[in-house]
Amino acid sequence: MRVVVVGGGIVGMFVSYYLLKSGCSVTIVDRQTNDLASKYNSGLIVPSASVTPPINGWGMVKALSGTSHPITISVSQLIRNMSFFHNALSVGIGSADKLIMDLAKQSLALFLDFQKAESIDADVVKGVLIIYNQYTDAEAHSKKLRVDLVDSNQLEKWGYVGFGGAAVHDDEIALNPGKLVPALRAKLQSMGATVRKINNARPVNEGDGLVSVEADGDKIQGDAYVIAAGSWSKQLCRFIGYDIPLLPARGFVMLFDTKGSTIVQKPAILEDVGAAFSQHGSNVLRVASYYEMVGFDNELSQGRRDWLMNVAKKHLTKNQDLSLIETGCGFRPCTSDQIPIVGQIPGFSNAYIATGHARLGVTLSAVTGYALDSMINKKPMDIDMSGMSPSRFIH
Repeated sequence: MRVVVVGGGIVGMFVSYYLLKSGCSVTIVDRQTNDLASKYNSGLIVPSASVTPPINGWGMVKALSGTSHPITISVSQLIRNMSFFHNALSVGIGSADKLIMDLAKQSLALFLDFQKAESIDADVVKGVLIIYNQYTDAEAHSKKLRVDLVDSNQLEKWGYVGFGGAAVHDDEIALNPGKLVPALRAKLQSMGATVRKINNARPVNEGDGLVSVEADGDKIQGDAYVIAAGSWSKQLCRFIGYDIPLLPARGFVMLFDTKGSTIVQKPAILEDVGAAFSQHGSNVLRVASYYEMVGFDNELSQGRRDWLMNVAKKHLTKNQDLSLIETGCGFRPCTSDQIPIVGQIPGFSNAYIATGHARLGVTLSAVTGYALDSMINKKPMDIDMSGMSPSRFIH
């Protein structure tokens, strides 16, 4: 079977990986100036983390005012997308957490199997901290998920200061997306995938099926098609009359040269701060933010840069050893109900979609690829993806 995958980010690549393993011929259509969400993220596979940071009515006010740094929402985005934000609040924060957590656990297992089979060097580190300002919050987390609990004294030994405590998830992992993305792309090409770098793409349908993807004037044809273009999936779907409530959320990363010094001994999510830390080898520290809903704007303000730098200075014991070497941002695709969209596009016999993973793109990429391969190749599926069905937006 010939499959055209539109989108060469981490989700599109894991879809392609499992399709190739099943014997499909795969063409990946990727943007020349591609969304760097797959490179500039926290690099964590963390089933314990919720699908989105908690935000209620008061949190929305703070986000709009700019006083909430974990999440910022521009007023223009709110005005243009009133129904999106209304639905986001009415669905109920945390309503999708169990669904996402169950799938993330399966995704972690699949990723570890992938890592063992392919031996890709991505600086994988086992053991992730979920850190809280208040010890009682960390204690509640550890009891709920039955994991170890540590206090501020232990956190300081591991490189973190200014917190009450943390839950320790020994089975979860951190990795270096800067290594994983090019290594996985090279692996796919060695398996026979064709990668087409393009400026513009448009899916073309006739009746109930897609017949091609027009890419810079060329027609790329297949037997099945997957739209996995992250935050740009909404625009692509509009060409075939499928409208989804999807908005981009800008997240950014700072990479520091640690000059051989171990800054943090364990990667961590700072749940109350809205940032994540992980060290790659002996020389690189990754500091990532949550996100801002400001549209497709990749111009980071000095204020946001200063905020994340101050987070590092405030909460790391060895902040004097940091030297900034790179800053970047990417757009995380967010749905209004906080649940990804994975499966067959309603009304189409050969078109599928995989998007809406928000800040859990890396975490859920393996299970998404596994599931879509099963759907496309009509395999028995031992994973329930019904909660992510694309048909839930058809009224």
